[in-house]
Amino acid sequence: MATEVDVLPVDPYVRVGVDGVDGAGKSCFAAELTTALRQRGRVVVHASIDGFHQPRALRHARGASDPEGFYRDSYDLAALQAELLEPLAPAVTASTAPTSSTPAPTRRTSPSRSKQPQARS
Repeated sequence: MATEVDVLPVDPYVRVGVDGVDGAGKSCFAAELTTALRQRGRVVVHASIDGFHQPRALRHARGASDPEGFYRDSYDLAALQAELLEPLAPAVTASTAPTSSTPAPTRRTSPSRSKQPQARS
């Protein structure tokens, strides 16, 4: 996969997401991909959604084994969006700017370009 990613144009970033079921090896795969890309001279920001867990009290508010709580309450998605996804989003240009006919979920209303992603504890 590193070969495929390495040839992608930088605009200003190449974003690669790794998804899968728990225990599938996503973290290992992402770490190996990070290493391979760095060996090719690419600058890599390796981030994990695990750095955006809600505090335990919020994650388990519906019960530690509640499936709805696991799905809805595990992660601070607003922080993930603001601190990682938006700073690394492609620039909005006149040709890509949303219009009033753009469906609401895909509109970008306040792109941020000044922040770099920061590590979360």
